[in-house]
Amino acid sequence: MSLPACFVAASDAASPIPLLVLDRAAYPGWREKQDAATLAWLDANAFTPSAGSFMLLPGDDGRPRAVLAAVADANDPLALSHLPQLLPPGDYALDAASPVRIDTALALLGWGLGAYKFDKYVAPTRPPARLVLAGDPGGDGREFALLRAATLVRDLVNTPTEHMGPADLQATAERL
Repeated sequence: MSLPACFVAASDAASPIPLLVLDRAAYPGWREKQDAATLAWLDANAFTPSAGSFMLLPGDDGRPRAVLAAVADANDPLALSHLPQLLPPGDYALDAASPVRIDTALALLGWGLGAYKFDKYVAPTRPPARLVLAGDPGGDGREFALLRAATLVRDLVNTPTEHMGPADLQATAERL
């Protein structure tokens, strides 16, 4: 099975940037463990861990060394869905040291839904950020089945009626 463009197998990832997931409750404890430069960066950018907010943390070389992503509910499949289109293109991996654990299957679904672009008529202006999938990225296929179904429905809804008539819908149904 080929991976959607917003995912990359761990073996193919080029130095992924760690993605730290946190919430309001975990943020103070995480913050206490940070060095002075990180604290100064967070304060200078007025970072608050409100749901949907994120912050790139700079490394010594000026490139991002990590991303903080704040969520309200780690069980919400859309908790990280905004990131593929907002983060700079590149590879990102959920960090095992994240203060908040997020279900990998939910992260995969949300990331894939957030990366969706209807590109039948206009090519995307930039690639989405890619989420690194640890282990077997194909798995048993169930992880991607819901994402593929949602993408198909979005494509059907977004296709103008002059290009998606009854015969086209029938052909899609028969293909399924």
